[in-house]
Amino acid sequence: MQELQAKTRTLTGKVDDLQTEMEHLRTLNGQLNEVSLSSDNRARELAANVEKLTQERDAHQAEGARVAQEKDENLATVEKERDSHRAEAESLRQERDRHEADAARLTQEKELHLAEATKPAQERDEHRDEVTKLTQERDANPAR
Repeated sequence: MQELQAKTRTLTGKVDDLQTEMEHLRTLNGQLNEVSLSSDNRARELAANVEKLTQERDAHQAEGARVAQEKDENLATVEKERDSHRAEAESLRQERDRHEADAARLTQEKELHLAEATKPAQERDEHRDEVTKLTQERDANPAR
């Protein structure tokens, strides 16, 4: 009987040890579940952050492409306007040159007309001077 009681005590000790070990395993399992859950939550959080960053990157790339296209369009418009302004400036230079040539021609014509207009007056004055001279000579020499 003592032997049976000793075996019972031994088995009871082993059962207690096994229960303690089971309790420890349950605690470890709970901690593992918490870590697993935390890890899963962190993985989902990281995946959401990656998705958000990917969307932001795509949006920035699209905005960059839009800005680049707008810049190209603006540059083309500016170049077109510049070419138009250059052509207009050249046209205005040519028109100015024509006006200057016309002004020079008109000035020459005016001077010619003035010269022609003063010619009869000069001739008249010269004729009058000649008549006056002849009259004075006649009056000085009545015998002639």
